[in-house]
Amino acid sequence: MSSSVATTILFVSKEFALYGYFIILISGIIGNIGNILVFTYYKIFRRNQCAFYLIVETITDCCLLLVALPFRISELAFALDLTRASLIWCKLKAMISYTSTLITFSAICFAAIDQYLSTNYHPWLRQLSTLKLAHRLTYSSIIIWVVYGTPTNTATDMELT
Repeated sequence: MSSSVATTILFVSKEFALYGYFIILISGIIGNIGNILVFTYYKIFRRNQCAFYLIVETITDCCLLLVALPFRISELAFALDLTRASLIWCKLKAMISYTSTLITFSAICFAAIDQYLSTNYHPWLRQLSTLKLAHRLTYSSIIIWVVYGTPTNTATDMELT
């Protein structure tokens, strides 16, 4: 009796995770596309540093959703782990996942710092909040996180099963 209960619990948790991941994937993609459309369509957001950070965050979140979740869904639904089939794809998926996560966190931090600078009562701090600085910080963080993850990813040896 306890083995059938355990089997039922495992089945229900697997199905719950599968449908949960699918809902997160669909709603995340729709929400991210909506954010991109809003922040790029309206002129008020085009020259805004904070909107630029949010666009970068949204794009990297979309990449993270498209890289991580479909393969997790295929693993749960069909017991097919595509990352075990190719060493290159396994390493690339890992690198894209943590690099896009770090870029997202950097964009959130930059947006918070930008809000602090733009609302500060010191004029010299308000002048630091520019779109040019936003571009430089974002491109620098992308380069730093890609360079940061590359040696670890290439030096790690993974065995395919």
